[in-house]
Amino acid sequence: MLKNPEQYAGRRVAVFIEARVTAHTADGFMLDQRGAQLQVHAAAKNAPLDEFVAVAGIFQPPNHLHADTVHLALGRRWKMAVSVIPVLALVFLLPMALNFDRQTRSFTLRRG
Repeated sequence: MLKNPEQYAGRRVAVFIEARVTAHTADGFMLDQRGAQLQVHAAAKNAPLDEFVAVAGIFQPPNHLHADTVHLALGRRWKMAVSVIPVLALVFLLPMALNFDRQTRSFTLRRG
């Protein structure tokens, strides 16, 4: 969207992939999405700094978004960190419970 701003002029767009609040402005906040800066004009001015958000609204070139929907993803980093724990547990526990048979190329349960 920010690479070809004229293509999206006056259209409704949604920004939600890796979008973080970097600064507060008088009528909204600045958003950073993978290095590109976007000025968001919204009623939700209390978005915490460095927090992930999803916004939707009307885009105006070169980098203004008049948002009508703002969703704060509070604690997103914490949720991602906590979700890694079960994955790591599976990575370490499954090899203890399974054997790989190279001839049939399948896993079988270990016999204790």
